[in-house]
Amino acid sequence: MTSKAPLPAPAAPPTLPLAPPPAPPPALRVAFIDWFGLSPCEADVLAVLFAARGACLNAPRLAAAAGSTPGAISVHLVQVRRALEAEAVDHVPGAGYCLTPEGLAECRDAVRAVAEELGAAAEAS
Repeated sequence: MTSKAPLPAPAAPPTLPLAPPPAPPPALRVAFIDWFGLSPCEADVLAVLFAARGACLNAPRLAAAAGSTPGAISVHLVQVRRALEAEAVDHVPGAGYCLTPEGLAECRDAVRAVAEELGAAAEAS
C-alpha cells in the first residue's frame, strides 16, 4: 500500500470586506475641479483613483472612498473619462477601475500646473 501525501487545505474565504482606501488630500479635489472642470463628486472619484496609484478599485470600494454610491460610480466615471485624455481610466473585469500610466501622468501634470498657478498668485499678492 502506498501512502499519499495529504492534500493542502483550501484557502479560507475572507471574512470581512476590504476596507476602503484612505481619503485623498482635499487639495486633489480642488485641483481636479479647477483643471478638468469636474463636479465635486467627479473630482472625488478621480482623486481616489489617483491616490490609488494605478491599483484597481471595485465600485463599492471606490464609492466608499469617494463618498458616493456604487450605482453612481459609473455615471461619475463617464464624466471623468470625458474630461481626461483617451485611455486614462481603465476597467479591469473582476478587479475594478484604475488610472492607466497615462491617466496618472495627466493627473500629476494637472496638480503641478494648479500648484504653480497658486504659487504665482501667492507671490503676486
